[in-house]
Amino acid sequence: LGDVYKRQVRDGVEGLICEKKNPVSLADCIAKLLDDVDLRATLGDAGYKKFYSEFTQQRFEHRITEILSQNLSLI
Repeated sequence: LGDVYKRQVRDGVEGLICEKKNPVSLADCIAKLLDDVDLRATLGDAGYKKFYSEFTQQRFEHRITEILSQNLSLI
């Protein structure tokens, strides 16, 4: 998957991104969340809003229809 998650979660906006295979980085992110109730609330709210604005059934259907229309016109 590479860095696909970086298109879905913006570091410090919808979540915290830690370095791959780096337990210290993971521990730092967890500690940040444990220590900061406001950060947890802010990230949670932003993640919730992003999910319900970008990943609804209606949005999915619209995007699939768009992709199929573009690709079927090439045949």
